[in-house]
Amino acid sequence: MKRAIPYLCAVAMMFASAQAATVTLPDVSAGVGDEVSITVYVDNPSGLLGYFFDIAYPSSSLQYIGTQSAGLTFGWPNLQVNSSTPGQLIVTNVGDTALSSGPGGGLVEFRFTVKNGASGTLPEGCGNIDGAF
Repeated sequence: MKRAIPYLCAVAMMFASAQAATVTLPDVSAGVGDEVSITVYVDNPSGLLGYFFDIAYPSSSLQYIGTQSAGLTFGWPNLQVNSSTPGQLIVTNVGDTALSSGPGGGLVEFRFTVKNGASGTLPEGCGNIDGAF
C-alpha cells in the first residue's frame, strides 16, 4: 500500500480565552482506488469558537471528494470549503458558542480517492502542528 496523506501546513484557531492546543492528523495508508477519510483532531477543545485550515494535498495522487464536520463540531452550521484550486483546500468553521472543556476529538473530516499511480509521504513538520493559538 502507498501512503497518500494531505499536508496540514497552516492552521488558525479562535478561543474564547487564552488556550494551548495541539492539532494532529492521523497516519493513513491506502491503495489505488481506495476512498480515504482523514480527520483533523484537537487535543484541548475548551473554549474553541472556530478554526481556519489551509490544506495542501498532492492533486496528482488524490481526488478530493468532500468535507464534513466531525465529532466536536457536528452542531456548527458554518462550515465553508474553498476547493477551487487543485491541491489546496481552504476550510473555515465558526460555532455559535464555544466548546466546553472535555476530551479532545475531531474537528473536520476530509475525504479523498487515491488516483492511479499515486504515492506520497507526509513532509517533515507538516503532520503535527503544536502551539498556542
